[in-house]
Amino acid sequence: MKFYRIIILSIIFSFTLSYFGQEIDSSKVQHLKNVYSNLEYNTIAFDDLKGKWQITDPLLIREIFNRFIVNDAVRLNSKELLNDSLRILSRKVQTGDIIIDLRKRYYDDEIEYFAFLAVEELDKENPKYFIDPINDGFYLKKILGEELYLKVKDKGYFFYDITKDVYQSEVGYNFDVNLSLFDPYVMFWSTTSNFRNKYLLSLFGKWGENYIFLPGWFSSDYILGAKLNFRDVLTQDPNNYMYELAVGIAVPAGKPFISVLPSKSILRSGESIYFKISGQPLKYMNVDFDKFFVNLEGMFTVTDYNRSDFKPKAVFEFTSIRDYLVFKLNKKDLFNLFDFGQFEFALGVSTHSIFNYIVDPVSANLIDTSPKTDWTNKFSHFVFSEIGIEKRGGLMQYSLSALFGQNIVDDYNYVGVNARAMLSDTFGVEMKYYTALKFDKIKYPYRSDTYFVFSPIFRINY
Repeated sequence: MKFYRIIILSIIFSFTLSYFGQEIDSSKVQHLKNVYSNLEYNTIAFDDLKGKWQITDPLLIREIFNRFIVNDAVRLNSKELLNDSLRILSRKVQTGDIIIDLRKRYYDDEIEYFAFLAVEELDKENPKYFIDPINDGFYLKKILGEELYLKVKDKGYFFYDITKDVYQSEVGYNFDVNLSLFDPYVMFWSTTSNFRNKYLLSLFGKWGENYIFLPGWFSSDYILGAKLNFRDVLTQDPNNYMYELAVGIAVPAGKPFISVLPSKSILRSGESIYFKISGQPLKYMNVDFDKFFVNLEGMFTVTDYNRSDFKPKAVFEFTSIRDYLVFKLNKKDLFNLFDFGQFEFALGVSTHSIFNYIVDPVSANLIDTSPKTDWTNKFSHFVFSEIGIEKRGGLMQYSLSALFGQNIVDDYNYVGVNARAMLSDTFGVEMKYYTALKFDKIKYPYRSDTYFVFSPIFRINY
């Protein structure tokens, strides 16, 4: 019985000693902190002149946070955390919603403030810290190691899949212009943010539609409009976005560089509007399937031309593609194809309306000679698939894809190649080549059995 009493008393005594010992140690730690801060030369009057920046690269943040874990430096309210708490914090870091806020000392280049923060806490007067901040550059150097500390301090790191602007707190594109015949755009406005989310507003053009197999200058419609692009991470890849909304109108376009035209011209028969909705909906549903895009775009003619819009001297016939709609599913970066680039795959359906008209000087209106009187019966449908590779980064960037489309209404098909090559993401050329495998020129006089278009590219992005 005495033995059990001794054990119980020992446990109580150990617990009491441990409890008060922690209290004493905590007060001593706080006292030492106060002494240390008083020894530091106070430069609060120069805070607005101190170097400040944020680290938003999720991979770099993971590496830094892992150094904190390995070196037992993770504290919250001056207390160590158990493994379960560390796992919870690690999962938050993995979501990419945590950034690092830094500030240098005024009189030298050492880091005097280093804090993990949730994105929404940035720039608050009293932010809620993810873990306790570090206010001692020498202690931070011990945690990170000499090499990583110097990289952070000197900003000598590159951002992976984040931005081309590696230092500034206003992360992101400042200027982005892509000049080409087929898909030009000029970014003229973007949100200013201290973290990775970004809205980009651009003017754009579009000539031709690949998925109804009417590329480039074979189309009589040139789309002009504006698009809003939202990105959760900023990259050099213009197609890596969360969602994109575009609206525009169609204007008349000529047909340069075509040596042999179809026997029947494709012309506009009215004013048209254009729209596009594209994005990664699975990301919003927390499904781990990155760069899976759902795209819906179309053009619809909303007015009708009359005879006076053509000023004919004689009777002539033409075909008009008044409407089209494209639905496409696209998975980018499916896997790495050795050193050639990232493999991608697309699958979709498209439809376009076909109207045949006669312009007669004695008739005030266009004469519709289409054999199908019902509007819905004038549509022709394609089922298409596309596979390709895309290489980004380095001196040379390129994309190459093979496209196949089967017309399920008129029973003909096309196979083709889309190619694009850029030097330093600045100068380049784009080419599209489609040829028919099964085609009747007499039955489809407005179609060509071969399409070939090309365009130079000049891009400025910083």
